[in-house]
Amino acid sequence: MIPLAGVPYEKMPQLYNACNAFFFPSRHEASSLALLEAMACGLPIVASRVGAAMTIVERDPQLGRQFIPSWEPLLYADRLQALAQSATLRHDIGVRGRRYVLQYHRLKQFGDSYVALLERAVWAHRPHGVAPEADERAHLSASGVPN
Repeated sequence: MIPLAGVPYEKMPQLYNACNAFFFPSRHEASSLALLEAMACGLPIVASRVGAAMTIVERDPQLGRQFIPSWEPLLYADRLQALAQSATLRHDIGVRGRRYVLQYHRLKQFGDSYVALLERAVWAHRPHGVAPEADERAHLSASGVPN
């Protein structure tokens, strides 16, 4: 195990590809880009079943077995040992993970989802009954920008 910090982003694929597996025990995680990056590189993973990992568990139950409840250290050890002992399992989990990322986390999909999230957040804070265009025009007028 090699803990890393401060590695330039452009060097990360090289580091991921030098590893045999990606171990990510986290108690709290919304959506881990590091986990998705490792999966995109074809690394077999063992990670916590927290945050967005639940979506992976639901979409691909076989890959989902690699996600452990964060309070089960013996299950982490079991999954890591299974990966260490089987090149076939490492390959299969790595392929499934990469396929999952390519299917559900392409850059355009990520961007579209992020824009939709931002739009929902903006709508949640608008006064009731104010159309987005009217609200935006009022904001631009107040800031001195001609509409």
